[in-house]
Amino acid sequence: VRGLLITSSPSSADVCDGCARGKIHRLPFPKFTHTRATAVLARIHSDVGGPLPSGYGNAKYYVTFIDNYS
Repeated sequence: VRGLLITSSPSSADVCDGCARGKIHRLPFPKFTHTRATAVLARIHSDVGGPLPSGYGNAKYYVTFIDNYS
């Protein structure tokens, strides 16, 4: 190809913004926090499980909610 500058190694300017953002990694969340909720429903933990064999009402999934205050 004529007019195309080919360099021996790519530079950081050759990476588009979307590609650069896609390679960013977040730090993990801490495994434990030492603060507890100070009021009912201030912090709720939830989890979803399934699929399971059909059970009551043909339900295949379940959800749990735990209030951090209690």
